[in-house]
Amino acid sequence: MKKTMVMLVSAMLLSGCGGNTQSGLVDEKFMLHSAPWGETWEKVSETAGLSGTAEERGRGQIAELDNTEFLGVEGTTILEFDVTGISDDETPVLVNAYFRYNDEDEERLIAEGEKIYGERKDFFLDENGVENPLNPPAWYSEETVEGSLTAAEKEKYSEILGDIEQTRADAIMRGPLVVISVEEDSDMVRVSGNDAAIVKELKELTE
Repeated sequence: MKKTMVMLVSAMLLSGCGGNTQSGLVDEKFMLHSAPWGETWEKVSETAGLSGTAEERGRGQIAELDNTEFLGVEGTTILEFDVTGISDDETPVLVNAYFRYNDEDEERLIAEGEKIYGERKDFFLDENGVENPLNPPAWYSEETVEGSLTAAEKEKYSEILGDIEQTRADAIMRGPLVVISVEEDSDMVRVSGNDAAIVKELKELTE
């Protein structure tokens, strides 16, 4: 049973298929296999065949899965569901995933990640060549927020961002949909898919 769950969630977290996308949004290696960003726990558990429950945490939910595997090592996966804030919908959706690993496995985990994603970067370049810092250094998807939105969707998002400082708004709009960072001090991998979840909701709002 343990081995089955490890294999299942490992496949869910990282599929090496490459080229497949979440409804045309993001490469599959940056998404939860069969559990797209921006979906509810009910949808995630149903689609990925996961058992268990998501506990209420503030305005969102947390689902913790023991004995899982990611980037070639075993550990604990934590799925975070929250409200994106893009609309009045208060339904928590998948925005982040975390993977806790043992310290002695860190070197192997990073080496495996570099095989798949390349070297970690401490910044991403937007379309204007501006360097936007990443701390800690991270892997990130080629797909960006701005590049994933239609003109109408970009206008809608600009309205939602409101009076936010222009430089900050530009960084948000040009940021990658998914960022994977290794937080070495806490033996944790963070997979941030919040921007992918936001793009998904924006598209639903402007349908």
